[in-house]
Amino acid sequence: MIFEKISFHENYEWNYYFGRYTMMLNNITPELEAKISPNDSRKRTDMRALENQDIPTAAAEKDRIEEIQEKNAKWRKENPGNDF
Repeated sequence: MIFEKISFHENYEWNYYFGRYTMMLNNITPELEAKISPNDSRKRTDMRALENQDIPTAAAEKDRIEEIQEKNAKWRKENPGNDF
């Protein structure tokens, strides 16, 4: 077979018309969870909420993350040479 129609999951319109394979790329299995870095972008709570169509939680988490990033950026600016 040269071409096979992509099978979509439920609510595929919400997920940018990604097929099942594309959606699996961002899925974290228990085995993968043990191997990936704690700061892997797939673990972002705001993105997970958005993927689960929980817009209020995603927005709140995004704001929380941005506040932390702004606080850290301010500290780095006030304390040069201590970036890492």
